[in-house]
Formats: sequence, C-alpha cells, structure tokens
Amino acid sequence: MYDYLVHLHRRNGQADLQARRFSARENFFIDLEANPVRRSGLPVVNQVVFERNERTYRPELGLDQQTLWALAVAKSNRSERDGVEYALAHIDPSSRRPDDHLTYVEIEEFYHTRVLGDVLDVLGLEMHLLPPHPVTRLLLRSIVDLPKPVSNVMVLCAEVAGVAAFRLLRDKAQELFFDQPKPLERINELFQQILVDEVGHVHYVRSLSQNLL
Repeated sequence: MYDYLVHLHRRNGQADLQARRFSARENFFIDLEANPVRRSGLPVVNQVVFERNERTYRPELGLDQQTLWALAVAKSNRSERDGVEYALAHIDPSSRRPDDHLTYVEIEEFYHTRVLGDVLDVLGLEMHLLPPHPVTRLLLRSIVDLPKPVSNVMVLCAEVAGVAAFRLLRDKAQELFFDQPKPLERINELFQQILVDEVGHVHYVRSLSQNLL
C-alpha cells in the first residue's frame, strides 16, 4: 500500500478534495489545451444526433459504429462519478487526510470524466455531465451504504469491468479512426491516462478486500 501511495503522489502531486484537483495532473490538461488535436474534414459523428442519444438510456436504431462508440465513451464514467459524488456528500472533506489513498482514487474518477470529454473533443463533440440510469444510481447508493466487507467486493468487480470497458473502447478506436494517425494517437494517450488509474484502483480495492477477510 505504501508503494501505491508513492505512485499516486508521483503521478498526481498534491490532492485537493474540495476542488477535485491534483497539482501535477493539471499540467497534463494545460498541455492538452495548448496543443489541441482534432480530426480534420467532415465530422464522423453528428453533434445533434449525439446529443439526442446522449440524453436517452437506449440509443435509437440505425446508428453507425462511430456514433455508438462516442455514446459509449460519454456514458462510461457516469456511474463511478455519481457514486463518488454521493459518497463525498456524506463525509466532511476536512476529515479526510490529503495523502489518503481513497482521496486520490476518488479525485481520479473526476479526472476520468474530464479525460473522456477530451477524447470526444478530438472528434469535435461536446459531452454533457448527465446522471446514470435511476436503477444504476440506486445500486450505487446501496454500495456506498453497505458495510465495507460487502461493498469492497462489489467495487472490485466494478473496477475490473471498468478496465475491460476502457480497453475495449481504446481498441475499437484503432478500427474506427485509423485513417487519421495524429488524432488517434491523442485518443490513445487519453485512454492510457484512465487505464493506468483504473489498474491501480483494481489493486487498491483488491488489497482492501483481502485485509477485511
């Protein structure tokens, strides 16, 4: 656990739970803004169609693979972010140490939403912060409220599923957007930011589950 905390410090810098920010991680986004990368030519996904389906829980029939991929990206971190928001609403942020493992893990989920927005920006799309399905939201709240020996097992399953989902999205991008290498390289770079975090989350929650057995 100490090695993981060292990794978190080195990767993210100082944590600010109230602002949901890391001192070092902000430099990555400053660089992104200073060096934007977008696909050229006609948009591969229509913004109006994207927004219409972004607000529904099931996509309409007949959407092409690029649009379905973009929708999956937009919706992939809603549950984690919503669950963290709920958990933080039930604690006093000042009671949490800045160097707490969980503080870093929670803030990383907010960064993931930000990263996914940048992924879609490469396609010229704007993502909106929308809530997950009501059933999913209910499940998330129950996980937060359950005893840790039970909730950590469920969180571990969710983190493993998250690694698999983000890898699938990254790999699918190779197939869909191979025609423009530089934008694809930016998409890969952004997904790598998330995957490094998510693999760390899996090991962290796994260690918690083992300690509670």
